[in-house]
Amino acid sequence: MPYLSSHLLFLCTALMVSVLPLHVQAALPKELPSAPAKFLTGACLTRSEDLWITAEAGGVYRLSGQEMKPKWEDMRKQPGFPKTDNCTAVCEDSQGRIWGGTSNMGVQVFHKGQWKRYDRDTVLGGSHVHALASTSTGLTAVAHEQGVSLYNSHDDSWRDFTVLNGLPAGGVRAICFGSGDSLHCAMENGGYVRIDVRGTGRSAQRLSAPETWGKNRAVFYPLTTAGQGLCSNFCNGVSVGSLGQVCIASLNGISYSTTGGFRYLQGSDLKAKPKWEDMRKQPGVFFEKNRNSCRFYEKETFFIYGLFFIHSIRKDLS
Repeated sequence: MPYLSSHLLFLCTALMVSVLPLHVQAALPKELPSAPAKFLTGACLTRSEDLWITAEAGGVYRLSGQEMKPKWEDMRKQPGFPKTDNCTAVCEDSQGRIWGGTSNMGVQVFHKGQWKRYDRDTVLGGSHVHALASTSTGLTAVAHEQGVSLYNSHDDSWRDFTVLNGLPAGGVRAICFGSGDSLHCAMENGGYVRIDVRGTGRSAQRLSAPETWGKNRAVFYPLTTAGQGLCSNFCNGVSVGSLGQVCIASLNGISYSTTGGFRYLQGSDLKAKPKWEDMRKQPGVFFEKNRNSCRFYEKETFFIYGLFFIHSIRKDLS
Protein backbone atom coordinates (compact mmCIF):
# COMPACT_ATOMS: atom_id res chain seq x y z
CA MET A 1 0.00 0.00 0.00
CA PRO A 2 1.52 3.36 -0.93
CA TYR A 3 2.11 5.89 1.78
CA LEU A 4 3.58 9.34 2.18
CA SER A 5 6.54 9.95 4.44
CA SER A 6 5.42 12.28 7.24
CA HIS A 7 8.95 13.69 7.53
CA LEU A 8 8.79 14.75 3.88
CA LEU A 9 5.33 16.21 4.37
CA PHE A 10 6.52 18.28 7.32
CA LEU A 11 9.48 19.64 5.37
CA CYS A 12 7.27 20.51 2.41
CA THR A 13 4.76 22.47 4.45
CA ALA A 14 6.88 24.05 7.19
CA LEU A 15 8.31 26.82 4.98
CA MET A 16 5.95 28.78 2.75
CA VAL A 17 7.98 30.16 -0.18
CA SER A 18 6.46 32.98 -2.21
CA VAL A 19 7.46 34.03 -5.72
CA LEU A 20 5.36 36.38 -7.83
CA PRO A 21 3.96 34.48 -10.85
CA LEU A 22 5.85 36.58 -13.41
CA HIS A 23 8.94 35.88 -15.50
CA VAL A 24 11.45 36.49 -12.73
CA GLN A 25 15.08 36.38 -13.84
CA ALA A 26 16.55 36.86 -10.38
CA ALA A 27 19.58 34.80 -9.45
CA LEU A 28 21.16 34.38 -6.04
CA PRO A 29 24.92 34.08 -5.51
CA LYS A 30 26.31 30.59 -5.04
CA GLU A 31 27.17 31.22 -1.41
CA LEU A 32 24.81 32.99 0.96
CA PRO A 33 25.56 34.31 4.43
CA SER A 34 23.97 32.42 7.30
CA ALA A 35 20.37 33.32 8.04
CA PRO A 36 20.08 35.79 10.93
CA ALA A 37 17.13 33.94 12.48
CA LYS A 38 16.43 30.34 13.48
CA PHE A 39 12.82 29.46 12.65
CA LEU A 40 11.98 30.77 9.18
CA THR A 41 8.30 31.19 8.32
CA GLY A 42 8.46 32.68 4.83
CA ALA A 43 10.73 33.54 1.91
CA CYS A 44 10.35 35.63 -1.23
CA LEU A 45 12.71 36.15 -4.18
CA THR A 46 11.83 39.47 -5.80
CA ARG A 47 12.20 40.69 -9.37
CA SER A 48 14.96 43.04 -8.24
CA GLU A 49 17.04 40.00 -7.12
CA ASP A 50 16.45 40.58 -3.41
CA LEU A 51 15.75 37.71 -1.04
CA TRP A 52 13.35 38.44 1.82
CA ILE A 53 12.77 36.12 4.76
CA THR A 54 10.53 36.22 7.83
CA ALA A 55 11.04 34.38 11.09
CA GLU A 56 9.14 33.54 14.25
CA ALA A 57 10.55 35.69 17.05
CA GLY A 58 13.13 36.82 14.51
CA GLY A 59 11.61 39.59 12.40
CA VAL A 60 12.01 40.26 8.67
CA TYR A 61 15.27 40.53 6.71
CA ARG A 62 16.43 41.42 3.19
CA LEU A 63 19.44 40.13 1.30
CA SER A 64 20.36 42.22 -1.75
CA GLY A 65 21.28 40.09 -4.74
CA GLN A 66 22.99 43.00 -6.48
CA GLU A 67 25.82 43.39 -3.96
CA MET A 68 29.20 41.75 -4.44
CA LYS A 69 29.25 40.64 -0.80
CA PRO A 70 25.59 40.45 0.20
CA LYS A 71 24.60 40.67 3.85
CA TRP A 72 21.30 40.45 5.67
CA GLU A 73 19.59 43.73 6.52
CA ASP A 74 17.17 43.91 9.45
CA MET A 75 14.14 45.58 7.89
CA ARG A 76 12.48 46.15 11.27
CA LYS A 77 14.74 49.18 11.58
CA GLN A 78 13.02 50.90 8.65
CA PRO A 79 10.45 53.61 9.49
CA GLY A 80 6.93 52.47 10.28
CA PHE A 81 7.54 48.89 11.34
CA PRO A 82 5.57 47.98 14.52
CA LYS A 83 7.07 46.68 17.75
CA THR A 84 6.89 42.96 17.02
CA ASP A 85 9.33 40.20 16.15
CA ASN A 86 6.81 37.53 15.18
CA CYS A 87 6.69 37.65 11.39
CA THR A 88 4.80 34.95 9.55
CA ALA A 89 4.88 35.45 5.77
CA VAL A 90 6.27 37.62 2.98
CA CYS A 91 5.47 38.27 -0.69
CA GLU A 92 5.95 40.83 -3.47
CA ASP A 93 3.00 42.39 -5.30
CA SER A 94 2.69 43.46 -8.93
CA GLN A 95 4.01 46.95 -8.14
CA GLY A 96 7.15 45.70 -6.38
CA ARG A 97 5.93 46.39 -2.86
CA ILE A 98 6.85 43.92 -0.12
CA TRP A 99 4.11 42.56 2.12
CA GLY A 100 5.07 41.15 5.51
CA GLY A 101 2.64 39.31 7.78
CA THR A 102 2.80 39.34 11.58
CA SER A 103 1.22 37.15 14.24
CA ASN A 104 -0.58 39.95 16.10
CA MET A 105 -0.34 43.25 14.19
CA GLY A 106 -1.78 42.53 10.77
CA VAL A 107 0.20 43.02 7.58
CA GLN A 108 2.97 45.54 6.88
CA VAL A 109 3.67 46.88 3.38
CA PHE A 110 7.14 48.18 2.50
CA HIS A 111 7.25 50.85 -0.20
CA LYS A 112 9.67 53.70 -0.93
CA GLY A 113 11.79 53.07 2.16
CA GLN A 114 9.07 52.81 4.80
CA TRP A 115 6.42 50.46 6.16
CA LYS A 116 2.67 51.01 6.19
CA ARG A 117 0.47 49.02 8.55
CA TYR A 118 -2.91 47.42 7.80
CA ASP A 119 -4.71 45.77 10.74
CA ARG A 120 -8.13 45.26 12.30
CA ASP A 121 -8.24 48.89 13.35
CA THR A 122 -8.02 49.98 9.72
CA VAL A 123 -9.08 47.65 6.90
CA LEU A 124 -7.87 44.12 7.63
CA GLY A 125 -10.34 41.47 8.79
CA GLY A 126 -7.88 39.81 11.18
CA SER A 127 -4.66 40.41 13.10
CA HIS A 128 -2.82 37.07 12.86
CA VAL A 129 -1.60 36.71 9.27
CA HIS A 130 -0.95 33.11 8.21
CA ALA A 131 -0.10 33.51 4.52
CA LEU A 132 0.16 35.98 1.63
CA ALA A 133 -0.34 35.63 -2.12
CA SER A 134 -0.22 38.07 -5.03
CA THR A 135 -1.01 38.10 -8.74
CA SER A 136 0.32 39.96 -11.77
CA THR A 137 -3.16 41.50 -12.19
CA GLY A 138 -2.88 43.61 -9.03
CA LEU A 139 -4.54 41.41 -6.41
CA THR A 140 -2.98 40.57 -3.03
CA ALA A 141 -4.65 38.16 -0.61
CA VAL A 142 -4.00 38.11 3.15
CA ALA A 143 -5.00 34.93 5.01
CA HIS A 144 -5.72 35.37 8.71
CA GLU A 145 -7.63 33.91 11.65
CA GLN A 146 -11.00 35.26 10.42
CA GLY A 147 -10.72 34.37 6.73
CA VAL A 148 -9.14 36.26 3.82
CA SER A 149 -8.77 39.98 3.07
CA LEU A 150 -8.24 40.88 -0.58
CA TYR A 151 -6.53 44.06 -1.78
CA ASN A 152 -7.05 45.42 -5.30
CA SER A 153 -4.33 47.85 -6.38
CA HIS A 154 -6.38 49.18 -9.32
CA ASP A 155 -8.84 51.03 -7.10
CA ASP A 156 -6.99 50.76 -3.76
CA SER A 157 -9.87 48.78 -2.26
CA TRP A 158 -10.20 45.98 0.31
CA ARG A 159 -12.67 43.11 0.45
CA ASP A 160 -13.19 40.47 3.17
CA PHE A 161 -14.11 36.81 2.74
CA THR A 162 -15.37 35.22 5.95
CA VAL A 163 -18.17 32.93 7.14
CA LEU A 164 -20.56 35.47 5.64
CA ASN A 165 -19.26 34.52 2.19
CA GLY A 166 -19.48 30.79 2.82
CA LEU A 167 -16.08 30.11 4.38
CA PRO A 168 -16.00 27.52 7.16
CA ALA A 169 -15.51 28.86 10.66
CA GLY A 170 -11.86 29.14 11.66
CA GLY A 171 -8.80 30.65 10.09
CA VAL A 172 -7.26 30.23 6.65
CA ARG A 173 -3.83 28.63 6.97
CA ALA A 174 -2.55 28.89 3.38
CA ILE A 175 -3.64 30.45 0.07
CA CYS A 176 -2.66 30.61 -3.58
CA PHE A 177 -4.16 32.01 -6.78
CA GLY A 178 -5.22 29.88 -9.73
CA SER A 179 -6.45 30.62 -13.23
CA GLY A 180 -8.94 33.45 -13.58
CA ASP A 181 -7.82 34.89 -10.25
CA SER A 182 -9.57 32.10 -8.37
CA LEU A 183 -8.36 31.93 -4.77
CA HIS A 184 -7.60 28.52 -3.25
CA CYS A 185 -7.70 28.28 0.55
CA ALA A 186 -6.39 25.63 2.94
CA MET A 187 -8.51 25.99 6.06
CA GLU A 188 -7.13 25.61 9.56
CA ASN A 189 -10.02 23.32 10.53
CA GLY A 190 -12.37 23.39 7.57
CA GLY A 191 -10.83 21.52 4.66
CA TYR A 192 -10.42 23.18 1.26
CA VAL A 193 -12.27 26.14 -0.28
CA ARG A 194 -12.02 27.80 -3.71
CA ILE A 195 -13.31 31.37 -4.02
CA ASP A 196 -14.22 33.28 -7.18
CA VAL A 197 -12.84 36.67 -6.11
CA ARG A 198 -13.94 38.43 -9.31
CA GLY A 199 -17.57 37.36 -8.93
CA THR A 200 -19.92 37.35 -5.98
CA GLY A 201 -17.22 36.23 -3.56
CA ARG A 202 -19.18 33.15 -2.51
CA SER A 203 -17.32 29.88 -2.14
CA ALA A 204 -17.23 28.30 -5.60
CA GLN A 205 -16.10 24.94 -4.22
CA ARG A 206 -15.89 23.54 -0.71
CA LEU A 207 -14.48 20.16 0.26
CA SER A 208 -14.05 18.57 3.67
CA ALA A 209 -12.86 15.24 4.99
CA PRO A 210 -15.45 12.75 6.28
CA GLU A 211 -15.85 12.76 10.05
CA THR A 212 -16.29 9.37 11.71
CA TRP A 213 -17.66 9.54 15.23
CA GLY A 214 -17.20 6.84 17.86
CA LYS A 215 -18.13 6.50 21.49
CA ASN A 216 -16.52 9.42 23.37
CA ARG A 217 -14.15 9.93 20.44
CA ALA A 218 -14.22 11.49 16.99
CA VAL A 219 -11.90 10.51 14.17
CA PHE A 220 -11.48 13.41 11.73
CA TYR A 221 -9.82 11.45 8.95
CA PRO A 222 -10.32 8.21 6.99
CA LEU A 223 -8.56 5.10 8.26
CA THR A 224 -7.10 4.10 4.90
CA THR A 225 -3.79 5.20 3.42
CA ALA A 226 -5.34 6.20 0.09
CA GLY A 227 -8.82 7.01 -1.17
CA GLN A 228 -11.25 9.58 -2.51
CA GLY A 229 -11.64 13.13 -1.12
CA LEU A 230 -9.61 14.80 1.65
CA CYS A 231 -7.82 12.93 4.41
CA SER A 232 -7.98 15.74 6.98
CA ASN A 233 -9.72 19.05 7.61
CA PHE A 234 -6.59 20.44 9.29
CA CYS A 235 -4.92 21.82 6.15
CA ASN A 236 -1.69 23.82 6.12
CA GLY A 237 -0.65 24.17 2.48
CA VAL A 238 -2.18 24.50 -1.01
CA SER A 239 -0.71 24.78 -4.49
CA VAL A 240 -2.16 24.96 -8.02
CA GLY A 241 -0.30 23.75 -11.11
CA SER A 242 -0.23 25.34 -14.55
CA LEU A 243 -2.96 22.94 -15.75
CA GLY A 244 -5.20 23.70 -12.78
CA GLN A 245 -4.43 20.64 -10.64
CA VAL A 246 -4.78 21.39 -6.92
CA CYS A 247 -2.57 19.86 -4.23
CA ILE A 248 -3.45 20.24 -0.54
CA ALA A 249 -1.11 19.44 2.35
CA SER A 250 -2.61 18.55 5.72
CA LEU A 251 -1.60 17.10 9.06
CA ASN A 252 -2.36 13.59 7.83
CA GLY A 253 -1.18 13.61 4.24
CA ILE A 254 -1.64 15.11 0.79
CA SER A 255 -4.83 15.45 -1.26
CA TYR A 256 -4.78 16.22 -4.98
CA SER A 257 -7.36 16.84 -7.68
CA THR A 258 -7.86 14.47 -10.60
CA THR A 259 -10.37 14.20 -13.42
CA GLY A 260 -12.66 12.24 -11.12
CA GLY A 261 -12.38 14.53 -8.10
CA PHE A 262 -9.92 14.61 -5.22
CA ARG A 263 -7.79 11.73 -3.96
CA TYR A 264 -5.62 11.53 -0.84
CA LEU A 265 -2.46 9.78 0.32
CA GLN A 266 -1.78 9.54 4.05
CA GLY A 267 1.41 9.02 6.03
CA SER A 268 2.77 5.72 7.30
CA ASP A 269 2.06 6.81 10.90
CA LEU A 270 -1.69 6.83 10.27
CA LYS A 271 -2.67 4.60 13.20
CA ALA A 272 -0.50 6.57 15.63
CA LYS A 273 -2.35 9.85 15.08
CA PRO A 274 -4.01 11.26 18.21
CA LYS A 275 -7.79 11.37 18.31
CA TRP A 276 -10.42 13.61 19.82
CA GLU A 277 -11.60 12.65 23.30
CA ASP A 278 -14.65 13.73 25.26
CA MET A 279 -13.19 15.43 28.35
CA ARG A 280 -16.47 16.13 30.16
CA LYS A 281 -15.98 13.09 32.41
CA GLN A 282 -12.44 13.95 33.44
CA PRO A 283 -11.84 15.15 37.03
CA GLY A 284 -11.32 18.84 37.64
CA VAL A 285 -13.75 20.06 34.98
CA PHE A 286 -17.29 21.21 35.82
CA PHE A 287 -19.79 21.71 33.00
CA GLU A 288 -22.91 23.83 33.22
CA LYS A 289 -25.99 22.07 31.92
CA ASN A 290 -27.10 22.73 28.34
CA ARG A 291 -24.20 25.09 27.67
CA ASN A 292 -21.00 24.74 25.64
CA SER A 293 -18.96 26.23 28.46
CA CYS A 294 -16.95 24.96 31.37
CA ARG A 295 -14.96 25.96 34.40
CA PHE A 296 -11.48 24.67 35.14
CA TYR A 297 -10.21 23.91 38.63
CA GLU A 298 -6.84 22.65 37.44
CA LYS A 299 -4.04 24.62 35.77
CA GLU A 300 -4.29 22.95 32.37
CA THR A 301 -4.99 24.35 28.94
CA PHE A 302 -7.39 22.85 26.40
CA PHE A 303 -8.64 23.92 22.99
CA ILE A 304 -12.42 24.16 22.87
CA TYR A 305 -14.35 22.44 20.06
CA GLY A 306 -17.99 22.47 21.17
CA LEU A 307 -18.09 20.13 24.14
CA PHE A 308 -15.01 18.25 23.03
CA PHE A 309 -11.42 19.04 23.90
CA ILE A 310 -8.05 18.03 22.58
CA HIS A 311 -6.69 15.82 25.31
CA SER A 312 -3.65 14.29 23.64
CA ILE A 313 -1.11 16.74 22.29
CA ARG A 314 -0.15 16.17 18.67
CA LYS A 315 3.45 15.07 18.68
CA ASP A 316 6.10 15.15 15.97
CA LEU A 317 5.03 13.62 12.67
CA SER A 318 7.65 10.89 12.89
